[in-house]
Amino acid sequence: DAIQAENDIIIYDGTFNIDTGDDGITSTGSISIGNGTFTFNCDGDGINSDAEIFIYDGDFTMSVGDDAIHGYDLIQIEGGVINILESYEGIESLTIVINGGTISVISTDDAINATVGGGQIHGPTYVSLGGTLTITGGIIQVSSDGDGVDVNGDAVMTGGYLIVYGPIIDSESTIDYDGSFKISGGLVIGVGSDGMLQALSTTSEQASLVYANGETHDAGSTISLTDSDGNVIVELSALKSFEAVVISSEDMINGNSYTFEVDGDSYDFTINTTVTSLGTGAVSNTEGGRPPRG
Repeated sequence: DAIQAENDIIIYDGTFNIDTGDDGITSTGSISIGNGTFTFNCDGDGINSDAEIFIYDGDFTMSVGDDAIHGYDLIQIEGGVINILESYEGIESLTIVINGGTISVISTDDAINATVGGGQIHGPTYVSLGGTLTITGGIIQVSSDGDGVDVNGDAVMTGGYLIVYGPIIDSESTIDYDGSFKISGGLVIGVGSDGMLQALSTTSEQASLVYANGETHDAGSTISLTDSDGNVIVELSALKSFEAVVISSEDMINGNSYTFEVDGDSYDFTINTTVTSLGTGAVSNTEGGRPPRG
């Protein structure tokens, strides 16, 4: 380990170039980072705590072999620029709270994983061990080979931007939760496979849509959502191939009409329910998580 403590670690500021065959910054206690510039090249975790991690500000560039930021009990991010270029899992803890910052994650497994003890049980039936995710602000973009966002409990989003480029294999999910994913503010855009597709919860205060049509759309395909006056709510060019799309925006209002387009296919709809399903393949869980799996 490059920096290791048996108790708490507090970093107020500084420049850190960390290159190690194990963890970068690790502690049995809490880790608090107020500011600084950090470059991680680690075979293990970038930042690892057996308790809690607090990031208030700073500039982080991370290429790691395991988890970029791993806290057993809590990870709380208030600000900063976090650029995770390589990781097995990006951000993992029992409780994850994101109140601000600009966060980019590339992972070979789950990009954001709210789970107890860094694990979960799989077998003849799927057993959730808990975990919560709260997003109140920030700009978050993730690209994963596993689940884009995996919450083994409940997720709540009241603000911020969450853009998820999820997996292209059907055994993983763009957004995966075992309890509920309730949104009342902010913007969510998720694209990925449709095999384990979940929409956002029907108990949300904010409307959303879920699209799947049994087709694979290539990387570079245009996705757009406009209102009846032609105002653009969402428009993006997908970074990866995908089969399904999830969108939720504060501009999606009950009773109003919208047009969703993907690859030139157009769907006109009026919002009269919390979750609007578009396309013949848009059958999804909205509560209670994915079905049992081995």
